[in-house]
Amino acid sequence: KSIEDLNNKFFDNGEDKPDAVVIIAKHIEEDKLVLIKQFRVPINDYVIELPAGLIDKGESFIETVERELKEETGLDLVKLDEEKTNKKVYVSVGMTDESISLVYCSCSGEPSNENLEDDEDIEVILVSKEEAKELLKTEKNIDVKALLAIENYII
Repeated sequence: KSIEDLNNKFFDNGEDKPDAVVIIAKHIEEDKLVLIKQFRVPINDYVIELPAGLIDKGESFIETVERELKEETGLDLVKLDEEKTNKKVYVSVGMTDESISLVYCSCSGEPSNENLEDDEDIEVILVSKEEAKELLKTEKNIDVKALLAIENYII
């Protein structure tokens, strides 16, 4: 965060907006949960994750969701589930003040990687409930947010 953002938050009682969106999307036509497999440098390996990304300055919440979903998966946002969506939650307050908006939505379209940024190495994975159950039995690296979304999905 910039020094301006921190001063606003801590000294001026300014609004503390989430830093990023994490997207829990269900593909309408396929009736599957949208996951991604992304290479992450800190562990020098691939991780199963949810599509996500930083909220750009001046960008609305919905614009970020649409942009990141399209960029990382090639899919189009259909509808936000505003009742389930969390406007702001913290990721790891023992280590950082990073906050996210956990977004529940539906999407459609054909998965694609043609909108990725140059430094992104992402594969889109659509999983049914049965495939999700099998995924949890593997030794694959899974981000905790994706793990909780998968567990919630298969209930």
